[in-house]
This record gives sequence, structure tokens and C-alpha cells, in this order.
Amino acid sequence: MSEDEDLDLLALQRQLDDAFQTTRPRHDYEDELWLRMQSRRPIWQRVGDGFAGLVAGIRESPAVPSAAVAIGLVVLLGAGIYTLSGLHPGGGAGSTSALGLATSTHRGPLTMSARWLRFG
Repeated sequence: MSEDEDLDLLALQRQLDDAFQTTRPRHDYEDELWLRMQSRRPIWQRVGDGFAGLVAGIRESPAVPSAAVAIGLVVLLGAGIYTLSGLHPGGGAGSTSALGLATSTHRGPLTMSARWLRFG
């Protein structure tokens, strides 16, 4: 082999390397291939893999400390009891305004309980 042939062979090799280095499969080819492979599997294997993935996801999620959960429950329970008890901070309202018997400047639509108290 002569030196010119070696140079031509090296140039051709370099061109082939460059061509194959930039060659990629078409867009979404891997997703389509994976979908075809998964659809050929039996349904019981797919369901089993889905269930295993769900369990693995639950195991990997960070565990919430039980103290934080307890504090959250106490706050929610306290807010619920406070709301239901009717003890709200504010000025001392008279008994007539608490029953809705006082004159009002409210011009909007009346609720059913307000109609009953006004016209009942």
C-alpha cells in the first residue's frame, strides 16, 4: 500500500466516523419501541409491574414525622371546635343584633334564615 492510499483510507474512515457519530434515530422512536415491547407482554405481568411500581413509589417517599402529623391534627381539631362553638373575638353585640332583629342596611338578597327571622 502506498502512502496516498493510507491517507485516502484514513480520510474515508474519518468521514464514516463523523457520519455515524451524528446519526440518531427519528424523534419518538425510543418511546414507540418501548410501547410496542410493553404491549406484547401478558396483561398479568403489566399489572404486576404497575403494582410493584406503586409500592416502590410509596416506600421511596419521605416519611413524615409522626409529631408533625399529630400537631397538624391538633390544629385542625382545635379550629373545628372553635368554629363550631360560636366563640369568636369581637365587640359585645346586643342580643337583638345577634338574632338578626336589628335594622339592617343590607340591600342584597336575603338568605332563608334571614327571611325567617325578619318575616317569620
